[in-house]
Amino acid sequence: MKCNKILSRLLLISMMLISMTIDADMGKDLRHAAKAGDIEAIKQLLDEGVDTNATGKKGGATALLKAAKNGHTNVVQLLLFHGADPSLENKKGRSAIDVAERNKYNDIVEIMKEGIKEQIIHIPYRKLEPDEFASLMLGVFNARLYHIEKVEPYNITASYSKRGRIYKVRASVNNNRIMLGFLRGYGARKANYLLNLKKDLMQVSQ
Repeated sequence: MKCNKILSRLLLISMMLISMTIDADMGKDLRHAAKAGDIEAIKQLLDEGVDTNATGKKGGATALLKAAKNGHTNVVQLLLFHGADPSLENKKGRSAIDVAERNKYNDIVEIMKEGIKEQIIHIPYRKLEPDEFASLMLGVFNARLYHIEKVEPYNITASYSKRGRIYKVRASVNNNRIMLGFLRGYGARKANYLLNLKKDLMQVSQ
């Protein structure tokens, strides 16, 4: 009986060590992919559940810091959307924002400072059925040359690219209100994109 308990504990410890090793390897792969700007490899690692803020055994740079340092805007946005923290510092006390500023990647600096802020516009509207909402929003997004990324009942995501930067907007419905908001990491300093969509919606409703 006592021997079985010991074996069970040893097995549990072994499994924990294996899990830690796998997580460490995935974190290392993520940092390498972020440095190289390999967006497809990063998407695969994210699907596998990698920690976006992993720094390795001895601490140091995160994947976000690596991407920011090398000017990979699309990687920065993707990592932010998946919870990467731009305030984490490396061994020299520099954050991802700091290294982007040092390298004069102004768009990346703005994304990490402004693109993660929550901006949501609420638009009072009549009650819409799911297909009505989809038709309405797809028409508005398409008119503004947005790329439709996801369509679900009462939930549509679309993106717009400008000068190498991607903006993503989610449209949803809550209590007879259409809600427009930027996705984390894909926002803008000002709400002009959202306000233009609101204007179009109001014109359609007249």
